[in-house]
Amino acid sequence: MPREFLSRVNKRVGIMDTTYDLTLMPAAAALAVACTMTAAVLDHRHGHIPNAVTYPCLLGGFMLAAVSGGLAGIGLAFAGLLAAGLIFSSPSQPEAAAAATSS
Repeated sequence: MPREFLSRVNKRVGIMDTTYDLTLMPAAAALAVACTMTAAVLDHRHGHIPNAVTYPCLLGGFMLAAVSGGLAGIGLAFAGLLAAGLIFSSPSQPEAAAAATSS
């Protein structure tokens, strides 16, 4: 029996469903697996992930977000990119944080 899927937009309330199910989007699942496996193999063999792998995967993710979610999808993808980037903006050692605040 086929499963019925809800619309991306709740008609009664007028809000977008922001949950993603990769089983409904095989292209997104294939992109995620391909990018992850490529990056993992290169990182294991060479110790780094080249930008020639990173940027196309990032662009592909934004394109899939645009196709599946429109402007809201792009906004959510950009918010995820910023959240992931915050990891690299925090100081890694407490001494560096103390030195930065005392200057």
